[in-house]
Amino acid sequence: MVSIQKFIEEDEVMKIIYGKLPYQYLSTMAGLKGLTAQSYHGYAILKVKFIAELEQGVLFSALVDNNELHQYPVFTGVINDIIINNRNTRKVSIHNIDTTKNAQKKRNRKIKNLSLTERNWKQFIGRRKTIVDIYRSIN
Repeated sequence: MVSIQKFIEEDEVMKIIYGKLPYQYLSTMAGLKGLTAQSYHGYAILKVKFIAELEQGVLFSALVDNNELHQYPVFTGVINDIIINNRNTRKVSIHNIDTTKNAQKKRNRKIKNLSLTERNWKQFIGRRKTIVDIYRSIN
């Protein structure tokens, strides 16, 4: 049984979402970057990245966080077919022990870069082709 406190803590972790924004909202927001500093379904949209143009709208990824921490205004438009990527860490493979000082430094840099942050979030975005194929199969 999962405690409510643990559920709340997990919900406060930054996540990446993928969505399709219809073209009608792009002109009113001055482009896709207009989604930043807004909230949608309780998530504060911190950063946005364009992925592809589809027939129904623009496919994008966004770094989101719990809006209670940011209190951004609510986005009144519609974002279609939202997929939430819950992965917020990367795996590291453990090889033999690094012997040189430079190898140890490199290994430490990799270990520090395994958690999703506002600075490194783009490396956690899935491959463009895979995401586009998923959205094409939805419609």
